[in-house]
Amino acid sequence: MKKKLIAITTGDGDGIGLEVTMKALQQLPSTKTTYLIFREKSTSNKLCWRPLPKKTTRSFHSLSEALTEAHSLKSPYRYLEILSSESPAQWVQESAQLCLNQFIQGLVTGPVSKKTFIDAQLESIGHTPLLSKICHAPHVYMGFLGHAFNVLLLTGHIPLHKVESSLTSQSLEIAFQKTFQWTREFLPPKYQNRPLGVLGLNPHNGESGLIGHFETKTLEALISKYPFLAGPLVPDVAFFKENWKKYAFFVALYHDQGLIPFKMIHSRTGGCHVTVGLPIVRTSVDHGTAKDIFAQGKAQPESMIAALKWCELLIKRKDSYNAL
Repeated sequence: MKKKLIAITTGDGDGIGLEVTMKALQQLPSTKTTYLIFREKSTSNKLCWRPLPKKTTRSFHSLSEALTEAHSLKSPYRYLEILSSESPAQWVQESAQLCLNQFIQGLVTGPVSKKTFIDAQLESIGHTPLLSKICHAPHVYMGFLGHAFNVLLLTGHIPLHKVESSLTSQSLEIAFQKTFQWTREFLPPKYQNRPLGVLGLNPHNGESGLIGHFETKTLEALISKYPFLAGPLVPDVAFFKENWKKYAFFVALYHDQGLIPFKMIHSRTGGCHVTVGLPIVRTSVDHGTAKDIFAQGKAQPESMIAALKWCELLIKRKDSYNAL
């Protein structure tokens, strides 16, 4: 039986990524998964986390050595640490390539600053564009998975005044089709009969054109075309609790429209970030590097725990789908 291998890139060395990773791994229930953990070669002794158990942990100074051990069926190690002097952005690049080539089954990423990507000269500023490039997947979207509900963002880090012009009928149709296909392939069965709930753009969905025409001219025709779409949902009431289980995703048209309600509900209980549209399984924490609390022992691991659990679930679901 083939081993399940998941890579964890712990993110910036002066952020909370390593701390939440170590805390999360020690709180996870025991599984047969082997973890490849990328972290900095030199780590501050002031970090407030307990090392992983020595009996099940081995450290390496090269990825190739760690992979050889990882693929050994007789290996007693559950945690294989790669003590690296490379940029954390390069860890992401290497791990994604391993996933794409099927040497490992999943990737969980810790927080990395935009400056780290710039300094690494990878020509991709951030996880999403880098993963899109490596996987040759031009249409990818930021998704967020939570115990209460899930959110998908159709636009990312762009100014508000550019949102409407970027949402063409063609781009929306591609996004809806790609997201629906991803939900079928990756999400657990309980989501399969739920539509995508598409939020309107304007207050009150434009009030039949009095406030804006985007809903009547663009959204309504597309939504009526596909049975797996519902809406447009009025944004200021869509996230009432009685609506949480109705949709596979709430599809938000801009960043804060989806992330404000998602983080209000999940910030203390573990939300998971995922890249929708990739052919590989990639999950992540839903927070940043939090460098202001580095090495203080204050970092909460709930989001990393969720990312690790979701990674396992998505791998399992993908395997089941591919076996059909």
